[in-house]
This record gives sequence, structure tokens and C-alpha cells, in this order.
Amino acid sequence: MTPTPRKRQWALYAFKLGELVLTWLALSVSAVYAEAGTLDAQRLLHAATATPAFTLMCLLSWHITLLARGMYASHRLENGGREIIDILVCVCIVVACAAVIAVFIAPQFATSRFIVTFSALVFALTTLERSLLRGFLRRLHARGRNIRNVLIVGAGDRAMRLASTLRTRADMGYRLVGCVDDLRPISESTLPWLGPLSDLPKVLSQTVVDEVFIALPMRSGYEQIQQAVLRCEEQGALVTMPTDFFAARLARTRLGHIDTQPVLYLSAVPENDWRIVVKRLMDFFGPLALIVVLSPVLLAVALAVRLTSKGPVIFKQTRVGLNKRPFTLYKFRTMVEDAEVQQAALEGQNEASGPVFKIRNDPRITSIGGFLRKTSLDELPQLFNVLKGDMSLVGPRPLPSRDVEGFREDWQRRRFSVLPGITCLWQLSGRSNISFEQWMELDLQYIDQWSLLLDIGILLKTTRAVIKREGAY
Repeated sequence: MTPTPRKRQWALYAFKLGELVLTWLALSVSAVYAEAGTLDAQRLLHAATATPAFTLMCLLSWHITLLARGMYASHRLENGGREIIDILVCVCIVVACAAVIAVFIAPQFATSRFIVTFSALVFALTTLERSLLRGFLRRLHARGRNIRNVLIVGAGDRAMRLASTLRTRADMGYRLVGCVDDLRPISESTLPWLGPLSDLPKVLSQTVVDEVFIALPMRSGYEQIQQAVLRCEEQGALVTMPTDFFAARLARTRLGHIDTQPVLYLSAVPENDWRIVVKRLMDFFGPLALIVVLSPVLLAVALAVRLTSKGPVIFKQTRVGLNKRPFTLYKFRTMVEDAEVQQAALEGQNEASGPVFKIRNDPRITSIGGFLRKTSLDELPQLFNVLKGDMSLVGPRPLPSRDVEGFREDWQRRRFSVLPGITCLWQLSGRSNISFEQWMELDLQYIDQWSLLLDIGILLKTTRAVIKREGAY
């Protein structure tokens, strides 16, 4: 059974009203808790009506934010994870608005207790409500209710895969009407054929169709796709197009705009979503705290370097960073002052595979340098690189220009698509004891599997590896 547009509209109104009521409840509970530190029915009833202007402006901000983020559009083809991220973004925006509003018209709520409580409550209530609704709708769809009729334009492999998905996933709530294409599908039992592409206007006019999926081959069917979209536009049919136009193995797709021109982004690295923001916050507050806590150690190491050998305390070297941008890396000096000049004479003794240069008993290392390398204390100045934004706490190690020039495989250069870091999977897998090829593979594994939890795990395990002095020389 397919609900009428009027029923859909009333159901959407009811859902929006319910969401506003939950947000109003979150505001009231947060207000009582911020003022009294406890909750009781009498205070809650009073708080619900005590600040109507503040409450109204917060509710309006919440509703506008949800509308702007497209949170009331149909998301039946998407998984719940994307919606949770969108809710989190909306909560951050609205909480910021609420804090500003409170400063001007309700100063008693401009407190950390109110902000934290309101953030947690509105996120929890909204997520719970939408999760319950999603589960309810999926059960409804599986029983043949709230169904949308779908027409597929195309009959090739992509269309067959799409048809198979729609048939096996009844909980999505789509009923397959059939397809139009100049070629008949391989199996009409899976994908009924309704006629050639020229019959699309007739099929749309004579058949109940809620949505049209375009599944024609992009390269050879461009003109046909254009005509199909125009025919759908003429009759007001909703068009959905898959974005898997290209055989990208790793890249994720995202839609956007350049001015008013819609574009498709393909990215094989983590996108600039909320996780990247959290990672950058970690890269700011983490090094800042460590510099303060370790300042006595930094001063002691600097003094030891100064007293044991000639030359500057800090060794500066040009390294290759994000998207191959050069930057200056800082380390405590562990070699003699003219170490880079001497390297040419030592190239024949290189013990590392690939373009990198390493010698276990390097004659250029100073008396204190070996200890600093074994304990990784020489890396501490890179905390300032992280604060500057040239590096991250976790990411592929930045390499000198000399080593990068020795790359022989293009796939290895994908490591430059993210910020380099102080530590990564390489440090946890033997460091200097693994081959160059394994090192590069570990860097790409990190990029492909990246998450905040992975970063935290690497930081914890790196601390243990440093304490045990595993693989460094």
C-alpha cells in the first residue's frame, strides 16, 4: 500500500512536531538541572514555561538547522550511520546558537552545565527517536506498506544489480515496476521489460511511478541519460542516479557544487568531516599539554645536546608533507654538525631497502645521539610541527626530499594524501627492522582503515614501543 501525498504530508508534520516536543523537553530538563543541580516535577513544569523567548528561539534554530541539513528528506536508501553523523553536526550548530542566545536573553543558561546537558539530551533523544522511526518504517515496508514504485532506466549489469537489491531488501520499501531500455534484460523475471527508451514518456504517463533510477552506462549512454532525465523532468518524476560511474577501487564519492555547478568528488582519503575536526583538536591540545608537561625534559635534552657536541641544538630538515608540500621538520640534533655533507661518502654502507638511508652504527651519531634515538627523545620537537599544522600526532612518517625522489612506484605516493605524523603503524611493526615496501604498505593500510579509535590505539601502543625501545636505531 502506498500512502497518498496528503497522508505523507500529515505524517511529516506529526514527526516534525514530535521532534520539537522532544527538543523542548531537553531544554526544560537542562534548564532545571543547570539551575538546581537536581530534577523534580515542579521545577520541570516551571522551566517549561519560564523562558518562552529563549525556548522559542532555540526550537526555531533547531528546526531550521534540520531543514537546512536535509534531515526531513527521504533517507530510506541510506544506512543509519550517516544520519547519526548529521544529527551530531546539527546538535553542534544548535548548541552554539543556544549559547549565543542565552548570553543575550537568558544569562542563567550561559553555563557549561546547561550546554553539556542540553547537548547530550538533544542528541540522545533525537538519535533514539529517529532510530525507532527507522526500525518502525523498515518493518512497515517489509509488510508491504508505505511503498514507493520504482522504474529503472536501463537493463544492463548495473540495472540487474539494482533490481536484485530492491527485490531482496523489502525493508527498503520499494516496489519494482520494471525497466525501459533498447535492450531487453537478461532475466525479465528479475527485471520486467516495459519497452524501449523511446517509450519512457508513455510509461511515466500510464504507470504509477514515484521514483526513477537511472542505470544506463555512463560512457556510451550519455545522450540517452540526458534525454531520460529531461523526460522525467517534464512529468515531474523524481530521478535517482548512482554515482559509481568510474571503477574506483578505493575512492569514496561525495556530491557538491562549484558555484552553481553540481560536481562529483572522488576521494581515496578521509574526508573533511567531524572526525577530521576531532583529529585536529587532538593535534592541538595533545601537543600543547605534552609540551607543558615535558618542558623540563625538553630543556634537559637541549642542554645535553649543547654540552656534548658542537652545532645547533635543533636539527632542521626539509621534509615532504601533505600533497608533497615541503616543510621544515624539527628534531633534537643527534649527529655531528656536517652529517648531511658526510652522507654522500657513506651511501655504500646503507643497510635499508628502497630509497631511505639508515646505518645501524652510523659514525656520524654523537655521544648523546644514540641514547636520544633509542628513547625517541630526539622526536619531541616535532610536537611544535604538529601545533603548526605541518604534521599530525598520527600519520605516515615525513620523508626527506632525497628519499622521495627515489620512489619508483606511483602507488607509494598516496601516503602524501594525508598529513604526515610523528607515529604510525610503522612504529608498531618493527620500525627500522622492516623493509621499505612493508613500510609503504603499512602507511596505505593506515589511510584506508583510518578512524579516531585507530589513532588512539596507535598512540597508546607507540608509547609502549618507545618505552621498550623496539626497532629504533
